[in-house]
Amino acid sequence: MKRTRKIIWVLSLILLFGFFIFVFFGNPIKYYTLKGEFEKFLEEKHDQEFIVGRISFDIMHRTYHSYATPKNDRKLKFYIGQNNITREIDEAYEYEKNRLYESNKGAIPAII
Repeated sequence: MKRTRKIIWVLSLILLFGFFIFVFFGNPIKYYTLKGEFEKFLEEKHDQEFIVGRISFDIMHRTYHSYATPKNDRKLKFYIGQNNITREIDEAYEYEKNRLYESNKGAIPAII
C-alpha cells in the first residue's frame, strides 16, 4: 500500500511539473522546430544566412517570438515571430535595415 501511494505521488508530481512547463514555456518540441522554421523562412525570403536568438513563449497569445541577426551584419538585430492572430511567421528585417541605415545617411561620420 505504501509503495503504490508513493508511485502515485511521484507520477502526480511529474504530471504537474510537465503541465507547468507546457503552460509557461510552451511545447518543448515546437520550441526547437520553430527555431529551424524561423531560420529557413529568413534564408528563403532574403537569400542570406541568419542567426536566430533564444526563442521566447508568449503565454497570453500562445505564440513564439525571437530576435535574429544576419551572419554578415551583426549590428542589425530585428524581430521575428508568430503573428498573434494567424500564427504565421512575421519579421521586421526590412524595417530595421531601413531604420538603421537610412537614419545614418545624413549623419556626420565620426573621426576615430
